[in-house]
Amino acid sequence: MSRHKIQETNTKQIQILKFQYPMRFAGIGESINIKHWPNFSGLAKLGVNELFGSLVIRLLVIVCILFLGVWLFIIGGCTSKSSLSRTTNEIPVPQQKLEDFRLITTEGGIKTWELEARAAQIYEKLKQTYIQDFKTYLYEEGELASILSARRGILNMTTSNMKATGNVVVTSTKGSRLETEELHYLFPTGNQKGKFVTEEFVKITEPDRITTGYGLEIDSDLENAKIKRDVKVKVEALSVP
Repeated sequence: MSRHKIQETNTKQIQILKFQYPMRFAGIGESINIKHWPNFSGLAKLGVNELFGSLVIRLLVIVCILFLGVWLFIIGGCTSKSSLSRTTNEIPVPQQKLEDFRLITTEGGIKTWELEARAAQIYEKLKQTYIQDFKTYLYEEGELASILSARRGILNMTTSNMKATGNVVVTSTKGSRLETEELHYLFPTGNQKGKFVTEEFVKITEPDRITTGYGLEIDSDLENAKIKRDVKVKVEALSVP
């Protein structure tokens, strides 16, 4: 009886080893008892479904990003075109371009100023004339008071006011000289004389002194000067014969 039990025990051990070894050494070509393998079909199907779902989500995200990029590109292009069109439409176009331009204004039959410019561009809609390399002869009560010259200027055709920029020089018939980089001429109104005003640095040279400073209001004949700040006066020594 004992011998028989021992054989039965060995048989069970051998069956257990047959189940374990094929699982452990399947990679080296040993026989495999398929009956003892667990069922992995459900896990395999689950992995494929998860992988497919992940790929679909990624593709949808990529498509959405591409669509958003194309949409932004189209919107940006349309905005740029509309901005460019609007900017182009806002650029004024001169109605006349003239060389050796000359203009004389009078009031009550009396000459008030005379303008000579190398070139002029007339903007009728803006009521402005842009002038280059010009001289303006200013008159007070029909008499020449001063001469204004500059590289560039803008003349208001309605008010006759003028803005001069670039190497601006005004000389009076009394021997005074004004120098600055920007100067506004205000046409005389009523009983007031024409005036020059600026916020830039100015230099006024007179026979007996030189005055400098920032900000100026002065009559068109270079009389009654009012300099606002940083005023410096250098008195010239008079030569004694």
